[in-house]
Amino acid sequence: MSSVTIIIVSFLYVLYVVLMESRSGFSGTAMPVILSTSLRMWAYLSAGVFMIVRQGDPQQTISDHPRVTYLP
Repeated sequence: MSSVTIIIVSFLYVLYVVLMESRSGFSGTAMPVILSTSLRMWAYLSAGVFMIVRQGDPQQTISDHPRVTYLP
């Protein structure tokens, strides 16, 4: 996944949470778990994935990975 994909996915996720919360009037009754723990975990996860993407070579795909071998 490129960094652009990660940004788009995280934006859609936040938009989804805001829409679900606006249905219940931002009282926290719709998804209290997502707003407290999941958003924080999502921030850590996206930051970790972003660091992995930045470290790896963007040109390298799974097919030419040295440790992946395909049986004939």
